[in-house]
Amino acid sequence: MKYYVDTCIFLNVWKGEIGPNKRRPFYKISDEFLKEYKKDKLISTKVLAEIERKLSKAEFKARCFQLLDELETLDIPEDVIAQAQRMYQDTKKEISFADIIHMLMAEREGAILVTRDRTLMKIAREHYISVASPDALVRY
Repeated sequence: MKYYVDTCIFLNVWKGEIGPNKRRPFYKISDEFLKEYKKDKLISTKVLAEIERKLSKAEFKARCFQLLDELETLDIPEDVIAQAQRMYQDTKKEISFADIIHMLMAEREGAILVTRDRTLMKIAREHYISVASPDALVRY
């Protein structure tokens, strides 16, 4: 099985995000997922672009080398962009264009979309796209 990893999972780890349950902090569970599923993870150039906007240049360079070494990085085909533009209008902008790209890339690759974004999870399920949080994939 392949896993398409949303930007928020990496940010959970790198920013030490806790979440609502201090006994099961986001960063620990996300880190465990990234380690446990080391070989089967995918990202797209859209994930890299989102990470670049969220980190300093120096941190992005360091993290980017790590990601490119560990993950398969996918370019986004034109047909996915066109489909995402149509879906973005259909969802009444309930989720971001980038999130729609993530959904479509996961579907295209036959991968499970891994995210913590509840709205993205809801819309992915409405479109019959496999989606899960790291909590559902690892034992912590």
